[in-house]
Amino acid sequence: MAVACGSWHTLVVGERGGDVFACGRGGQGQLGRGTREHQRTPALVPGLPAVLRRARVVMVAAGGGHSAASTSAGELLVWGLNKSGQLGQGDREDR
Repeated sequence: MAVACGSWHTLVVGERGGDVFACGRGGQGQLGRGTREHQRTPALVPGLPAVLRRARVVMVAAGGGHSAASTSAGELLVWGLNKSGQLGQGDREDR
């Protein structure tokens, strides 16, 4: 199990590594739920299981308004605030 705490949100990797849960403030999309609502209790980040396929999340990181997960296949998944390009996608679009 892995845990990461950002400025106002927390990410937790489930025991099997396929699920990531998030809670806290979601104003920049950092909870990965497709909304900007806050979440008081840990809730599944819904898009990750479909993206992961056979890989497992091995680590999570949380910034001020953005989140990241790395997988056993060497993939880096990022979401949330991107006003300064902090998601590393070559643009400044929030995801």
